Amino acid sequence: MKFFSILIGSAASAFMLTSGMSAVAQQPMPQQRNPQQQAPSSSESNSKVPEEEFQRFAKAFQAVQSIQNQSREDIKQAIKDQGLTLKEYKQFVQQQPQSNNGNANSSNFSQQKQQKIQQAQARIEEISKETQGKIKDAIAKEGFQMKRFQAIWKTVKNDRKLQQKLLQQMQNN
Repeated sequence: MKFFSILIGSAASAFMLTSGMSAVAQQPMPQQRNPQQQAPSSSESNSKVPEEEFQRFAKAFQAVQSIQNQSREDIKQAIKDQGLTLKEYKQFVQQQPQSNNGNANSSNFSQQKQQKIQQAQARIEEISKETQGKIKDAIAKEGFQMKRFQAIWKTVKNDRKLQQKLLQQMQNN
């Protein structure tokens, strides 16, 4: 279990639906595209994602982002609740691949600290499962099956105009 994959995208990795979702809101839009990957024209975009469906997608997308943000905060809190710092937890998790060769005592952390980390990890797994359920519910609430939501996300991810439209709708809400 890697710290950053859990902390930064616990739910995203589980669904593969949000890969890059946060990036749309946090990074500038791509300025150039490979000629083979040119963004569809506005009329092509609209035929792929009807306006009413796009608006529902934007609402679901925003709800998913909110759920993920809360999940990240809950994960941070779960670590702190065990008397650990995020830095300690990160260090422990980063050294796991090296020390996971059957020798659990090769860690630089005391047994007590390792137990706290394991307790934090158990809580993080619970949070991740809860988050997955909340994301499924948020998507279903807007009338989407996961497969359709993912298909729209793929379309948006590959269409600069739709990315801008999504950002604009999110800013207006």
